[in-house]
Amino acid sequence: IELHTVLKQRAMYLARIGDKEAALPAIDEAFAKATGTGSKIDFMLLKIRLGLFYGDPELTEKSMASAAALIEEGGDWDRRNRLTAYRGVYAASIRDFRESSKRCTEALSTFTATELIEYHDFVQLTILTSMVSRNRRELKQLMESPEILQSIDELPYMREFTSSLYNSEYALFFRTLAEVEQRYMLPSRILSRHTQYYVREMRLISFAQLLESYRSVALDSMAAAFGVTTDYMDQGVFLPSSIRSMALSRTVGLTRRMRSTTALLRKAMFCSTRSKSSRAQRYRIYIWNASLSAWNMPAASMRCSIVVLLLDNLSGCRRAMALVYARFT
Repeated sequence: IELHTVLKQRAMYLARIGDKEAALPAIDEAFAKATGTGSKIDFMLLKIRLGLFYGDPELTEKSMASAAALIEEGGDWDRRNRLTAYRGVYAASIRDFRESSKRCTEALSTFTATELIEYHDFVQLTILTSMVSRNRRELKQLMESPEILQSIDELPYMREFTSSLYNSEYALFFRTLAEVEQRYMLPSRILSRHTQYYVREMRLISFAQLLESYRSVALDSMAAAFGVTTDYMDQGVFLPSSIRSMALSRTVGLTRRMRSTTALLRKAMFCSTRSKSSRAQRYRIYIWNASLSAWNMPAASMRCSIVVLLLDNLSGCRRAMALVYARFT
């Protein structure tokens, strides 16, 4: 038996039992003795698996860069596709769902990285990341792909989850979203820590899809469409920036969309804070006093009307969410 074979088996054994401190030097030693590019790529993929298991982004990214460089030098087709799958899983673990969806879709038809994740789990990950990051046209194309159609019925609630949103069946979508959260998000080693964010984003997508089709919607009708109470809609709706400016009024019972133009905004104020609280550090708050004419209501009937845009800088992403608060006497 040759020395490089023994070193490879030793490194793989230490990685398999989860001894990271001993496995990394053993992998480096085996890498130095490796004779072919393919073997060196395998050692880099092994390091990536260790980094993913221990949640070590520095190790994972460094190993992926090394593996990519080796593949460009002369890696084969199989290892290139496996690295694409690894990148998709890693992107999901750091909440880069758009990149994860892209990489997973690329690797889906030629998936062979079963040492990292089972095929059905990979299909599930592709669907979940695509739902939160793709538009309707792209999502429809993905859902009609042979790889998805072959496996989606083996994943409980997943077909209802995808089709209900596309077909605007919002009450069914909310029920299946709860099932997806319990069955797939929370038990997932990759996605569990992103569960709250994911569920909130999917709710925002469904709210946006409904509200963008109307100029005004009664709150009780909106609540009925989603299968929730009027109190929930009154207290729990956080509107995405794509809807621009909205107003929610419990008394009037109307959700009215305002055109976001300077003609409708009378005064702009910039409010910054240097508070040490984590929430204050994460948001910059912009407040506009909305023009009364936008509401077609006399000044005496309006107690207050403000639009607050929260620019969320979490995870390096500037996601604008609009929270509108209006009260009428």
